[in-house]
Amino acid sequence: MRKTFYLLVPALLLMASAMQLSSCGDKDEEFLFEVNYAYNIDVPRGQNPSLSIVFPFTNLESDVALELDRRGISMDDVTTINTTRARLDLIDFNSDFSNFEEVVVNTYLGIDPTANPFEAAYTIEIRERYQDQLDLVPSLTNLKEVMVSDRFSMELQLRPRRVILESMEVRFSISFGVIL
Repeated sequence: MRKTFYLLVPALLLMASAMQLSSCGDKDEEFLFEVNYAYNIDVPRGQNPSLSIVFPFTNLESDVALELDRRGISMDDVTTINTTRARLDLIDFNSDFSNFEEVVVNTYLGIDPTANPFEAAYTIEIRERYQDQLDLVPSLTNLKEVMVSDRFSMELQLRPRRVILESMEVRFSISFGVIL
């Protein structure tokens, strides 16, 4: 037992020093600010479950560029722009999110969603139980290429699990974090 312990200690110390010297936990990066977008959408009833319901938000003003200008920081200084959180909230409480199988948020330059979409957020699994809030998983995609322009577009894709019997009023909110 003691022999195993004495063999493990140097190995653990070697691993710890290797992690400290590697880029893991790089302290040079600094979280600068976050920009938020929020929209109310109406999901109509009777949607076909074999087709995704797409809500485009086109020609949006990039608040990232405006905030960087306000702070006197160049876009060249920014290393990463990531989704920090994305969420759907029911406003009317007539239905719930168990009607959906998948939710995806894509961002892209211009107004053509097929040009070069960047995934911003998604769901892993939506359970079949009452849910009036749905938190999406932020993607690890660096969205700097999209946010570097003054304008960008975004689309919310909802894939129904079954025919939606009641219309739903939903609040969609998403935040992007800027890292130096």
